[in-house]
Amino acid sequence: MYKSIAKWQKGRTKDGVEKNLWTRHFDLPKTDGSIGNDQEDFRSPENLNLWLTGNENPTFCPVLRSFLRARMAKRANLNADKYLQEKLKFSDEQMGEYQNWLVTEAEQKKRPSKRIVFPQGKKPVLSPYVGEVKEF
Repeated sequence: MYKSIAKWQKGRTKDGVEKNLWTRHFDLPKTDGSIGNDQEDFRSPENLNLWLTGNENPTFCPVLRSFLRARMAKRANLNADKYLQEKLKFSDEQMGEYQNWLVTEAEQKKRPSKRIVFPQGKKPVLSPYVGEVKEF
């Protein structure tokens, strides 16, 4: 059966996004046009998760339902910085240095020329020779 559907394994949508058979049937975002805002179209994992944790059928899979609801509550109250600090086992000082580094990296990606740093008060002089050191 899998061999017979191989020719449909890959394809492109109207907007040029490549989707394979799995994506078309089981992994669509809930905003996908083919779902059409149908909250019970379980080709979207988001819709399935919301249905399992919602109030529709409380007797269906009660253990899974309580587990998923507990995870949702945990994520809703999650302090991401504190969680990351605990996972990385950083002190408050290390965490501050890490956050400063993230900001610096983000800035440097926006403007790569900021990575070039010269000693304060000095003027850069380009040399045609590799390894040549010039005093300014």
